[in-house]
Amino acid sequence: GLVERRQKKTLFFPSQQFFDFIRYVESVYVHNLNLRMMMAYTNGDLVDAINRAIQASQKTRTKFSALFEDVSESTEEDRLAILDYILERYVHSVGFGLSST
Repeated sequence: GLVERRQKKTLFFPSQQFFDFIRYVESVYVHNLNLRMMMAYTNGDLVDAINRAIQASQKTRTKFSALFEDVSESTEEDRLAILDYILERYVHSVGFGLSST
């Protein structure tokens, strides 16, 4: 269990697929966080807009769904909730913060 893991002080690493997914998310942000886009979103909603676009993207959903190939009991609703959580955590971990949360 969790206690045993903490006592062993074992490091856990993401799968290559998950790492690639996070790199994909990061690449979307890097591509869109530029002066032209910042000027277009002068109201400060650029990060929110990028996040919404990532969530709505079929490419994102396909890449993310591939992470669940071995998990038969997950539903689309579960996967979308997890995707939302991961994207929110990503945005906050890199210091963007979301104005709507």
